[in-house]
Amino acid sequence: MNTYNHIHDGNSSRYSPGKEQTRQEEGLLYARFLADTRWQQKRLEILRRDGHRCKACGAEGSLEVHHRQYHFDLAANRHVPPWQYDNRHLVTLCGTCHRLGHELYDIPIKYLNKTNLK
Repeated sequence: MNTYNHIHDGNSSRYSPGKEQTRQEEGLLYARFLADTRWQQKRLEILRRDGHRCKACGAEGSLEVHHRQYHFDLAANRHVPPWQYDNRHLVTLCGTCHRLGHELYDIPIKYLNKTNLK
């Protein structure tokens, strides 16, 4: 299974949606999302689902949850919090596989509107 398969459609892009936000601001927002208790609960759910193993190499240590795509809500003009993602867009990877994946693959941003939210 290729853990980096991404869903691409007419609403996907590889570019940052936030013209009004700098990359630094987006990074700070993302860090707050990952520190949120709701994300921590979602992360544990994904780790449990994947048997606390990297889905790419089978490692059991240094596990992280990878987003196969990022979501941006056009109607609200904001990034969708990661705890609201459908579980199929999340996968457990070890730190090494996660870093390697980000080096090899662009993670698309899916732009959502009221008609395609979930």
